[in-house]
Amino acid sequence: MLLLVLACSSDSTKLRYGRTPLDSDSSILLRDSLDSPLADSDLEDSAPTDTEPTDPWAGDDDTISPLYGIDVSHWNGDIDWGQVANSGILFSIAKATESDYYVDSKFAGEDEGAYQNGLFHGAYHFAIPDDSDGATQARWFVDNGGDWIPDGTTLPGTLDIEYNPYGDTCYDLSNSEMASWIADFNDEYIALTGRAPMVYSNADWWNRCV
Repeated sequence: MLLLVLACSSDSTKLRYGRTPLDSDSSILLRDSLDSPLADSDLEDSAPTDTEPTDPWAGDDDTISPLYGIDVSHWNGDIDWGQVANSGILFSIAKATESDYYVDSKFAGEDEGAYQNGLFHGAYHFAIPDDSDGATQARWFVDNGGDWIPDGTTLPGTLDIEYNPYGDTCYDLSNSEMASWIADFNDEYIALTGRAPMVYSNADWWNRCV
């Protein structure tokens, strides 16, 4: 399980495709490893402190305040969502799909558990760019849990694109081909849902492959 820290600012910027360097200590969603399954000590250590603002949009326009959330999948087993909600975690992003053929067996229960316990909740798609094009994988994602609805609790879908667990680090794509793949996923997701997806990545991988 991963602790996600979403840095928010009222002066937001849009992701640009192409050779867009990220600082070595940053990514679109910042993440820190936690042990799995989630332990009480992990939640206590990772929860916001009393000195941090409760309103993520409080302060000047250039103020950035963190929102704490978790990334989950079937690898985490059964999750005590009441414990998660009581720890100060505000949102959960659960794995829904991978490539154009796989649906995570735990997604429906994890998404419902987060919702029933008052968390903002969303889904992520683990991209395998050398399996099929970005638009195809965006459609698979939306059809299998990654859709967005304007209910005030569902987050836009997240594209998880990072190191290849099955082969070449950059999926045998050039920088320009990878940027085009991401843009195609983004454009198809917007066409299907009306919202742009979030992007979840690693700075080293991004700077090397995109």
